[in-house]
Amino acid sequence: MLAVRLYENNYFIIDGLKRYYAALELGIDYLDCRIFDVSEQQAIVMILNHNRHNKSLSDYEEGLIIRGLVKDHGLSQKEVAVLFNNSRSWVCRRLSLTEKLSENAGDQLRLGTINSSHARELIKLPRGNQASALECIVSHSLSCAQSKVLIDKYLKSNNEEEQKYIFTNPHDVLSSDIKKDVYDCRLSAHGNNILRGIEHYKHSSNILSSSIKSFHTKQLSEIEQQILMPFLKVSLQLSLNLFNQLKELEK
Repeated sequence: MLAVRLYENNYFIIDGLKRYYAALELGIDYLDCRIFDVSEQQAIVMILNHNRHNKSLSDYEEGLIIRGLVKDHGLSQKEVAVLFNNSRSWVCRRLSLTEKLSENAGDQLRLGTINSSHARELIKLPRGNQASALECIVSHSLSCAQSKVLIDKYLKSNNEEEQKYIFTNPHDVLSSDIKKDVYDCRLSAHGNNILRGIEHYKHSSNILSSSIKSFHTKQLSEIEQQILMPFLKVSLQLSLNLFNQLKELEK
């Protein structure tokens, strides 16, 4: 069943847009509808509430709807929060994404190339400086945690040369961070070597995991998959070997 609004002898879909287009594809002539006599503002609220339940909208898309209520309908952030039975901070976070995120980053967020956590890190940067960070995150399939480390380092850097190096060589920066920071005074030199090895292993595993989960993986050709599969199997075997060594250590 679709939820629709009647306005000037036309029906506007509030909920069920995907069902509507699926029906067109399948040649279905009729769908059950529930007609709501609501204002445009109320319809917008209904759209967001319906989609929040099935989680079909990203935080950024929710922010675009909220921005429309604030700018086009003159509602305050407090009034929007009451409409959606949520906190003012919930409203502020979503508005920040739409107001501080660059247009290109917003496009990537809608496409699913990056997620809302990536976006929250990107808005720490001025809109004009987000392009290089975005390209780095997407091309290297960086996790949210890795993106946070790099962007924080970028903001603390002293000059343009350092800033450029951070987003050009992200894995070197992340790896050097491990070498510098990993140390436990309770451990011997050999114990700290093992600790650093663990952190390097986690770092490498995160890189591999992020790369595999990237949308680029689905675009690999059959030949590329055949080439990579033996290496992935070796990686899996190494992980199993490490697991067995740990079991021996526990005995």
